[in-house]
Amino acid sequence: MFFINALDTCPGEAELLAVFAAYAADRPLPKHLRRRLSVTINTTAQPVRVLISIDHMTPQRGSLRQSPPIDFVFTTSVSVGMRDAMEIIAHGMIHISQICHGRTRVQERRVGAGMSAQQIHIVSWCRAKPTPIDQIEWHKRPWEIEAGDWQTIFVDEFLVRSSGTVPTVTLQKRQPDKLALYRLPKNPTPAARVKAVSTVPCLSYTPEPQKTHHMLQ
Repeated sequence: MFFINALDTCPGEAELLAVFAAYAADRPLPKHLRRRLSVTINTTAQPVRVLISIDHMTPQRGSLRQSPPIDFVFTTSVSVGMRDAMEIIAHGMIHISQICHGRTRVQERRVGAGMSAQQIHIVSWCRAKPTPIDQIEWHKRPWEIEAGDWQTIFVDEFLVRSSGTVPTVTLQKRQPDKLALYRLPKNPTPAARVKAVSTVPCLSYTPEPQKTHHMLQ
């Protein structure tokens, strides 16, 4: 399910972003995955953003085994414009697809011993050797490069469709080195109902001094 919270956006802005979020989910995620996910998107007019938490990217521990992550939360801002807000949503959906299809695997690992021991996050991209995520520079992270490339395409597709024209869309099967891209279903995902809220518990804002779209910390 998808949830859209309007923190302080103008009337109509969050509703439009909800329509786009449904489109951005249909393109890289198949129906069975969309059904089991819980994606919450907060919308704000402030020049801030909240990334998808790295903890939401790690498998969830169960009584018998670990299960893939299904709960995701992030915040998009309309302060730079609606297109920018849409690109942030598309960026987040692409990261969710990467995680759900197992192309990006994030795990916790304990390193060191005694008082110096600490928990770190390691990431494996397309079955490559796991690497501490902090050892990879932002602009060299392949999952970020892929999301940055496709976010613009998703927005362009949506805007063309909104004008009444049916765009030509790229379709490709999921592969270790390729993002899954699906044909729009006959019954597209409905736009989530927008909930107006004045505050969101535990919402931690991250200042955004310049236009960036790094959604996976």
